[in-house]
Amino acid sequence: MKTPAIRTFPLLAALLLGACSLQTAAPEKTVYQFGAARSASKTGAAQARFGLLRVQDFRVTQVNRTSSLVYRETDQRYVADPYRIFVAPPATLAAERTRAWLAASGLFRAVAPAGSLLAADLTLEGELAEFYIDVREPKAPTAVVVLRAWLVGRNDALVRPEWRFSKRIALDSPDAATAVAGFDRALAEALSDLEMTLAK
Repeated sequence: MKTPAIRTFPLLAALLLGACSLQTAAPEKTVYQFGAARSASKTGAAQARFGLLRVQDFRVTQVNRTSSLVYRETDQRYVADPYRIFVAPPATLAAERTRAWLAASGLFRAVAPAGSLLAADLTLEGELAEFYIDVREPKAPTAVVVLRAWLVGRNDALVRPEWRFSKRIALDSPDAATAVAGFDRALAEALSDLEMTLAK
């Protein structure tokens, strides 16, 4: 009667060990933030040219409705890395960086977030149209950022036509850390272009 129990124990132990190995095999998630900080040498305007600006939360295309880093492998295929993620969706982070950038630009009396009860003179609407690591050419990975923006007045009247800022930063490697650094640079260049456009 004891024989079946003796035979079962090694099998049970093997199953338990297998389950443990499966649990430990899954890689841990790595969380990234991107800064897109202004250069210390980049000074803002000496005097504000505009009143209060409200920067709305950015819209985003379907591909980037995720916090994961997204790789474009072919013209049609995009792959999200579930273990390499941002602290928040990229559109949220891009809007935050835009507010901070324009506040430091000195062009506006103040910059307010979406939902602010302050009466804004101007409203900036944005869309993160593209945000991915392009690996269609495996030997030439690229960080891609495309930002669309609209400037709206008090009566929801379009003050300026759509602006489109497209940046492609060549990467030494498609790994996550290198890609995030590329996104930093690409977004900083796009925001610098936005600032110069607003200043005209």
